Amino acid sequence: PKRKAVGRDYLEAIRPHMPHRLSVMMLFMHQTGRRVSDAVNMEPSWIAGATVRIPKTKNGEAATARLTPEVAELIAGLPERHGRVFGYVDRSSVYKTLRRACKKAGVEYLGTHQPGRHSFATTLSDAGWGTKAIAEAGGWKSTRLVAEIYEHPEDSQSRAAEIFGKKLASTSSNDARKPLK
Repeated sequence: PKRKAVGRDYLEAIRPHMPHRLSVMMLFMHQTGRRVSDAVNMEPSWIAGATVRIPKTKNGEAATARLTPEVAELIAGLPERHGRVFGYVDRSSVYKTLRRACKKAGVEYLGTHQPGRHSFATTLSDAGWGTKAIAEAGGWKSTRLVAEIYEHPEDSQSRAAEIFGKKLASTSSNDARKPLK
C-alpha cells in the first residue's frame, strides 16, 4: 500500500479519542522519527532534559533523540507506569487503542509508522533537508532507505522551473537573458 505522511492535524483529530499517554507517544514519534519499539521500551532513566538516549535500537545501535520543548514538557508530566515512560509494555496494545481512536475520530488508521517515522522524514524533506541529514536526525542506518521510501517529492519539475526562473530573473547581466544558441 502507498505510504502516507501526515501533519499535526492528523494527530489532533485522534487526540481526544485516545489516552493522554498515547497522544504524547504519538507526538514523540512524529517529532523525533523514533520507532514504536523505541517509544514503548523508553525508560525514565533514558531522559536527561530534552535528550533521550536509547541504549539499543532495532538496528542494534544506540541512538539519541532531541525533544522539542512541547514534547519534553508533556513527557515530564507523565507518571511512570510499568517502568516505562509511556506505560505500554507491548506495542500490540498501542495498535488496538490507536485503531479505536481513529475509528472514533473518523480518520484513516495509519498505524504508528506513518504518522511517526514516515511523516518525520517527509516533513524534513519538504523543508529542504538533504537525505543524509534526515537519516542522521531520524536514526536511519542507510540514506538509501530514506531516499527510496520516505521522501515524497511533489511537483518536482514545476519547483525546479520556479527556482531556475527566479535565478534568471535576478541576474542583472544582459548576456544571461539572451537565448542560448
